[in-house]
Amino acid sequence: MNLQQNMILNLVENENLIPYQCIHADDKKIVFAPLIFGLNKDGEPVEIGADEAKKIEFLI
Repeated sequence: MNLQQNMILNLVENENLIPYQCIHADDKKIVFAPLIFGLNKDGEPVEIGADEAKKIEFLI
């Protein structure tokens, strides 16, 4: 799989599908972080960014 920075992947945690964003990708390491969502003034979900405190690192 050719992963690039800012790509979105849906990963499964238990029975939930969680969107993760690739925040770093190079020849040695790929780092994903779950996306954070908030509500706009109409009550609709909007993407705020990636939660880097909960990042997952994969060494290649």
